[in-house]
Amino acid sequence: MAAENVEGTITHNGDIQLNGVNARGVYLYGTRVDTHADVTDTSTILVGGGFNAGTNTRNYGVWVQGSHATANVDGIVNLDGVGGIGVHARQGGVIDLGNTAEVNFIGGSDQIGYFIHGNGSAINNVANDLDVSTDNST
Repeated sequence: MAAENVEGTITHNGDIQLNGVNARGVYLYGTRVDTHADVTDTSTILVGGGFNAGTNTRNYGVWVQGSHATANVDGIVNLDGVGGIGVHARQGGVIDLGNTAEVNFIGGSDQIGYFIHGNGSAINNVANDLDVSTDNST
């Protein structure tokens, strides 16, 4: 599901399964108008697939980019594969995690649960306890 500079709110309330490389489950890009997504508590995003070292591309569960991009995440993101990233805020994007939000490391290696990049970017309400049980993950 993707939205680029779409005014208003989009809602995801189902299942997404990612394979391959350079895929995003929920992608928001908001630099000109307020672009918002709700990932509901009935959502599950499975981030499988791989990592391409030559191009440094990975799969992402939720990607929110731009100073007008925001998301509320109440669903589950499962990391299972090589190099996947669960939740990513970039270039001013802001993600609020709800009480039912989870990022789970269920298999694979070299994964990143939460990745924040750039001024003004934020992921709020990250769980204090996180079981990072896959090899070379953070």
